[in-house]
Amino acid sequence: MDFRGMSSPDWLKKKALAETGVVIFGAGAGGHMLHEFFSRTAVPVKAFLDNYSSGRVCLGQSVFPGNASPTKVGVSLETPVIISVVNFFAHGRDDAEACREQLKTAGWHKVATRPEWLTALFCEHQGQIDTVNRLWADEKSRALYGQALRFLTSRVQEHEPSVQPIPYFPSDVPTFSAQALRWVQGGAYTGDTLNECFSLGVKIEEAAFFEPDQVNYSQLAANVQACGGLKATCWPCGLWEKTEALRFNSGRGTDSAVDPDGDVLIQGVDLDSALPTFKPNLITLDVEGAELKALEGMRRTITKYRPNLAISIYHCPDDWWRIPLWIYALNQHHNLTYELNLRVHASLATDAILYAVDSR
Repeated sequence: MDFRGMSSPDWLKKKALAETGVVIFGAGAGGHMLHEFFSRTAVPVKAFLDNYSSGRVCLGQSVFPGNASPTKVGVSLETPVIISVVNFFAHGRDDAEACREQLKTAGWHKVATRPEWLTALFCEHQGQIDTVNRLWADEKSRALYGQALRFLTSRVQEHEPSVQPIPYFPSDVPTFSAQALRWVQGGAYTGDTLNECFSLGVKIEEAAFFEPDQVNYSQLAANVQACGGLKATCWPCGLWEKTEALRFNSGRGTDSAVDPDGDVLIQGVDLDSALPTFKPNLITLDVEGAELKALEGMRRTITKYRPNLAISIYHCPDDWWRIPLWIYALNQHHNLTYELNLRVHASLATDAILYAVDSR
């Protein structure tokens, strides 16, 4: 899993992109992810191009038609365009290569697909990837990590990592399902994991479910109430690094997420202040890219009570190393003993969950 030998143009490197800025093709969820990453890493986003939703503003940038020329957008011919879509061919829409041809025809000289950009990104962060690869507690995690990163940079089906059913309670990770859970779930969605818990015979002593989307929350509350004697609280809030109001894209099912262009305001809370005496022994997080923010807001809880952790690491491209290294640093600084495992629970390297198991 060495990306240093893979060919990537110099203009895709972070330093070059920070100087030229970028244009993002695709103003949907993939484009939002790229914008968040570039904004966080000091790469200026000049504009969006989109075949289906032009003539508006997205994340503070104008959205131009997908066939707009660099002159129309007001940027240099040499400004790189990153295609945020992965491959919509199966849906009868544009695939990445069709988008590239469209952009070349419109006069763009430097065009990269998302896998090409990820190859350059992974190459520049090879050191962190290597470090994470040494942290996995088992060979299966190491193999899955390599398969996932290779798949993301190639989209070749043979590299797609194998999938296991039932997230949060994989049968081959030394887990915690035998003990009664004191469970905190960030991104509880509709409470769909409760039925899986009960089918596995997992006992829940007490739970706190956080779900900021109003539609999801209503179903979550109903499902928790239907469980009868379950001792649980439901919070219509998002787990975050501190208590503050956040813009949020609502009504998108599992894809509802914090977004500066969001249609509603939600309350973000840090777990340390929201539940200071809860004493969880399991924390699960699937919060659409806000995982590190949420982890920062529960640092005291983790170091004090040492709960087992199940954290999604696939939403942001650098979360594949940032989140494992965050937990490793916590081990080092607070004399913790988390062992790290990786399992993948859906196709296309999605639902990739890092399991940090307290080995005391």
